[in-house]
Amino acid sequence: MSEDGQSSSSSAHPLSPTLSSSSLGSVPSSPNPQPKDKEKEKEKEWEFVEYPPPQTSLFEALPTSIPHRPFWLMNTLALTMSSGGFLTPRIYVPPSLWHQGGCKIAALQTKVASCEALLEGMNKLKEVNIRNTDALSKELDSLCALLDSLQNNLHFHLAFISEIKDESKSPGWGSRIKKLGGALAKGAVRLVPSQRDDGSTYIQLLRAIFEESNFIVPLLEHFNVGGPGSGSGSAPPTSPGTGAIALKIKRVSEFFWHVICNFVIRDFNTLLERYMRKNIKSFIATPK
Repeated sequence: MSEDGQSSSSSAHPLSPTLSSSSLGSVPSSPNPQPKDKEKEKEKEWEFVEYPPPQTSLFEALPTSIPHRPFWLMNTLALTMSSGGFLTPRIYVPPSLWHQGGCKIAALQTKVASCEALLEGMNKLKEVNIRNTDALSKELDSLCALLDSLQNNLHFHLAFISEIKDESKSPGWGSRIKKLGGALAKGAVRLVPSQRDDGSTYIQLLRAIFEESNFIVPLLEHFNVGGPGSGSGSAPPTSPGTGAIALKIKRVSEFFWHVICNFVIRDFNTLLERYMRKNIKSFIATPK
């Protein structure tokens, strides 16, 4: 055959499909897939992809002022609930950890009711002008009384929360009988298993408390709660009524630290253990 014939036979027709090595690789050699192909498909189904955490959720240092620490912790926890964040410089917490279904949380209904009452009390205090010391002191009295009641109610269900005792009343037979009845009721309550719920309402209330409580930080700084250098100190301690207001604001900070942060961290440990256990099972599981 002539050279022209060879060149015409080797060149492809403009309308004919051109098969490359990549396209040939995608075409199966036989209609039935080979066993090796099935194994590769199973391996793809169990492939784990690790996404890097966002760079904006960096860990913030612990404040030196003790009254500011509960609000720092609550801001850190709120960030992990919303978009994920660092709880410590090396521990990143994804938001999916908080949204697990069927997790066992101790005294769940009591915590939900306490969070709802706390939100209502904070909203009332938030509406008071910081310059109106009389109204602020009065509203702080109401809030502190509410916090004492909530703390004692939570102590009834959670032994690790300390009880607020009224030392003004002398102990008598009535108080002893009441104490005995409370101990018996507390034992009966602990025999009842904790509720299993998706916990979505509880987590939403916690996040709302963490975000709404930020207005207390300016109060700490305005009344110089926490010692020198803890804030701007717009209202000096020598102002009339400032010392009493500072003690009440400190009581609010202590409630958040010893009560709210206390049981939230314990619930976080419960959620973390379950989250790790579920992920380990899914990781070591072999495909059938």
